Amino acid sequence: MLPVLVVLLLLPSLAAAQQSNAPVPVPLGAAFVTTGPSAFSSYQTFVDEPVVNWKSANDTVGRIGGWRAYAKEAAAVATKPSAQPGPVAKP
Repeated sequence: MLPVLVVLLLLPSLAAAQQSNAPVPVPLGAAFVTTGPSAFSSYQTFVDEPVVNWKSANDTVGRIGGWRAYAKEAAAVATKPSAQPGPVAKP
C-alpha cells in the first residue's frame, strides 16, 4: 500500500518535470520588424470637458431631439467608409 501511495504522490511532480518551460532562444542580432503603423499613432489624449449647467444641458438635449438625435449621430459615424475595415494586405 505504501509504494502505491508514494507513486500517486510523486506523479504530479514527475509530470511537471517533463514539461519544458524553457524560453525559445533568439539568435543574436535578430531584429523584430513591424510591418504596419502603430496602434497608438492616432491616439488622442483625454481632454476634460468644461462643466456646464445641468438644466441648460438637459434643455439642449430636449431641443435637438433627445436620445434619438445621438443614435442618428452614432449611426452616421458607423456607416462612414473610413470606419469600415479594409482588406488586409498579405506580406
